[in-house]
Amino acid sequence: MNQLRHFIILIALIGFIQNGIAQKAATETETYNLCYPDESFPLNNALLTNLMSSLPKVDGKSCITIEATFSFKYKVAASNFRADIFCDRIEITHPITFQKFELADQILPIPVKFTVQVDDQTKEFKHDLRNNIKVGDILTPDQPQKFNVRITGVEISQDVLSRVVQKQQHISEYYTADTQIKLAFEDLNSINPDSVQYLDRYLDITRKNQAIVKRIKEKELYKKLNLGEHDPLNVYERSNELKKATFEAQSNLTDQSSNLAEEYLRLGEDAISLSDTAKAIEYFDKAIEIDAKLAGAYVEKTKIDFNRKKYIDVIRQSRFISAHTTHHSGNRTDVSDMIKFIENKLVDEAETHNRKEHYQEALVLLDSAETICSSIQIVVCSDMINVARSHSWQGLLYQNIVNWFDVLSRHQYSELPEMVEETFEFRRANNQWLTTNELLYKNLHIIQDSLLAIAETAQQEEPEKALEVLYAAREICNNYVEVPCHNKLDEQFKRAFESTYIKMIEKAEEALADSLPNTADSIQRKAAIYCHAQKIEISDAHKQIISVIAAQRYAQLMQKLRAVKVADKKTITLLDSALTIRLRNGLDKTNDHNFQRMRLLTDYVASLSDKASRMFRAGQIVIATQLLNEIDWVVSHFKIAINDDQQSFINTLREKIGSEACYEKTTQVRIYTMSAETFISKKDFVHAEEAYGKALDLMKKNTGCGFDIQATKKKKEHIDQVAAYQRDLAVMRQFALDNKFQAAIDKHDAIKNSYSDSLLQRHEVEIMPLGKYALNLAYEPFVHYAAKILAQRGYPGESFNLIVWLYKHTFSRELSAPAQQELGKTLAKEFYIKNPSPESAQLYEGYVLDKKWSKPFRKSFKRKWKEMQITAK
Repeated sequence: MNQLRHFIILIALIGFIQNGIAQKAATETETYNLCYPDESFPLNNALLTNLMSSLPKVDGKSCITIEATFSFKYKVAASNFRADIFCDRIEITHPITFQKFELADQILPIPVKFTVQVDDQTKEFKHDLRNNIKVGDILTPDQPQKFNVRITGVEISQDVLSRVVQKQQHISEYYTADTQIKLAFEDLNSINPDSVQYLDRYLDITRKNQAIVKRIKEKELYKKLNLGEHDPLNVYERSNELKKATFEAQSNLTDQSSNLAEEYLRLGEDAISLSDTAKAIEYFDKAIEIDAKLAGAYVEKTKIDFNRKKYIDVIRQSRFISAHTTHHSGNRTDVSDMIKFIENKLVDEAETHNRKEHYQEALVLLDSAETICSSIQIVVCSDMINVARSHSWQGLLYQNIVNWFDVLSRHQYSELPEMVEETFEFRRANNQWLTTNELLYKNLHIIQDSLLAIAETAQQEEPEKALEVLYAAREICNNYVEVPCHNKLDEQFKRAFESTYIKMIEKAEEALADSLPNTADSIQRKAAIYCHAQKIEISDAHKQIISVIAAQRYAQLMQKLRAVKVADKKTITLLDSALTIRLRNGLDKTNDHNFQRMRLLTDYVASLSDKASRMFRAGQIVIATQLLNEIDWVVSHFKIAINDDQQSFINTLREKIGSEACYEKTTQVRIYTMSAETFISKKDFVHAEEAYGKALDLMKKNTGCGFDIQATKKKKEHIDQVAAYQRDLAVMRQFALDNKFQAAIDKHDAIKNSYSDSLLQRHEVEIMPLGKYALNLAYEPFVHYAAKILAQRGYPGESFNLIVWLYKHTFSRELSAPAQQELGKTLAKEFYIKNPSPESAQLYEGYVLDKKWSKPFRKSFKRKWKEMQITAK
């Protein structure tokens, strides 16, 4: 049996060797004309119409001729043969040009429908054809002998149409750029740098031309149209020429005026004199554009806002002028006058409020006035602010004193001592403006005399009134030595107290009899105050009244509690008050009180438990926790015991809340950790460290949730150094952008000394050299400063790289002079030391970027070379 199986396998293997090897490819070439009109597919006509003028004629029609070569390879596939079909080549057989640019390459790959016949097997295909791709296969029962391909149609896709249209748009933009360059050169040729009267128009031309060059560059047509190989109109070479010519024209225009910004400022002032405010603002803006620190232009614009009564804008601009411009005395005077006007206006308005006794409103205005003037360095605050402020505080003091007499007129004598103390405290708190007590004592004498007069009148017929008045007078003179006590005041108070105290207690008892505990309590409290003033103990009757008041209040509270059907927070508060009264006054308990108390408490605990359960189910973990804390307070404060079922339910709920809270905390920690990892992947180690820090804070606050604090701490410590490095880089960057260039250089030196490459490289971060950092920042003033420093420190190569960058970015030749001079010195010294020959003295020419622009460098190099020669001799 095994021998038979081996025999069958051998026969099959021989058959496979004979037939399974792929045969040589057969090829077929098919040509297809896609002609206008073509109704087979909507986008076909769209493409043909768009290219009509660029297409050749075939039988009188505009056509795109497609030629495709197909190849066939067959091999055994199980019991059949499989013919694999390939597109080896497809091309448009004639050029399709649009304004000198070829579009045929944009049409391919193209969607083609074709029929393939292999012997008797036929199959239709639809495929985006391009060179060297497999398009499909056909299974045949026998080894194929005959092949045929016929293209039956083309269905232009939106992608093909979009490619063609987009290329045409780029070409149109290219020719538009050509026209713009021609017109720009025409405008540029009209410039006469010596014609001062047309200076404004000429500068507009240069600005417009620079914008044209920038727009052409930003379109990047050289990439989209492969202009490196084919630039029929030399657009990019001419745009560079335009840029250079415009820069030179602008330099010439600038050079013809010693101070162009001042010239624009003068033109703006002339426009103001002609009442042409719009034109004036335009000139002032141009002056600011040229010299951002010229105060005059800002001041003149501020004057316009001042005349329009836009005082908020005036204040804001004045602060800017003071802090960020170079201002001469005339500018200081103008700014000061405008702010003084606003300040005086606020002071006058404040004094108006003072006269109307609106003292608080006046103080708000005066604070605003002081804030405005003190925030502007070139303005000194007026003394009138403090004068007006003094008026306000004096007015407030007068109002306090008037309140004394108002209380006196309303016969509320017992309130006077406390009100007088509040007034003196007010005076002490504002002693900067209220430096004397003379006014207070003067009126306090009047109050005291009035009290004594009232007491003398009321002593016989209204002893209670006399007692209240004498108490107020006695408190005042005892607290203020400047107001002497009347010789017989203590005796009068004692006599009035003795004749009145018993009556007050009787009135309190009558109020209790009428079930008016609050009235009785008010009377007995006043009587207690008088007793305290006399330093005597209250009577037994007085004590009894206090007990009765407590009992009645307790009874009233208990009556309310008995009527309660559903216990809530207000009910428990009433119960707490009742129990406090009972405890303080030693009241007897009754059986129903105990029952009422327990019922209310257990009902309240049950309602809290139910609410906590519902809040937990709703995901309101915080509220559920607060409700459980309320249960704990009730149990501990009222010392009650809850049944086992309730306790079990509360414990279970607490465990669920705890686990849910830990789940939320775990989720939050995971978010912080994932954020840190994302920041690390982006090389943002500062924010990664902050994210780890937040995760650690959350872990430490929830130690019961099983967090691995040490693991997260190690991750944070792993990036601490690189995060610190990036923070230092950020500080350096801010120094540079704030124009604190030397501070930025010092920071860079500190970074180099503080961090090691080996430590940072494991995070794929390196310490950036100064030159590279300056180029990455791309802030032209700092690039210039860095170039100067690098030249001074003996790095001419790095310095020259930065100077080249400045030149390419049209940095001003005058502004670049310090760096160029330092580079000249360094190179001259280096070249001379290496080789003091005449040939070496000419090596500087390799560093000349432009004869005019590099003039400071050339002069500096030659001067230093001569110095070296003299020193050597």
